[in-house]
Amino acid sequence: MEERDLIKEFIDTIDEDWEKELNTVRELVKDMDKNYRVIYYELKKKNVGIAALLSLLAPGVGHLYIGKGIRGLVIFSTYFIALLFCIILIGFLIIPLIIAFSIYDACKLAKSYNDKLFKVLFEEGGEEES
Repeated sequence: MEERDLIKEFIDTIDEDWEKELNTVRELVKDMDKNYRVIYYELKKKNVGIAALLSLLAPGVGHLYIGKGIRGLVIFSTYFIALLFCIILIGFLIIPLIIAFSIYDACKLAKSYNDKLFKVLFEEGGEEES
């Protein structure tokens, strides 16, 4: 059980760019009108469908789209290694699992990013305007 916790913690911390970006967004929207916040949200949010499609085409690419570059490269590298293992037939079992995980994880992360962006733009920012 400890190994799973360590792996999950490692995966969650390998790419912390979102926090930097969301802090920048907080500063940008501090004095922004609510209409402009809606426009900004629509421009910056990530499309879950595009993340899933990119992950289906090449596992890890959906992660690059949503801004998790290191995580995407780790998943793509794992996929590439599994392709090499196809020579000894074990890769045929691993590849579908990697693709499924990549699609699921990219969708989950895109939704999480959109939720955090929404919270920064409308919930935290709305309190300051009142």
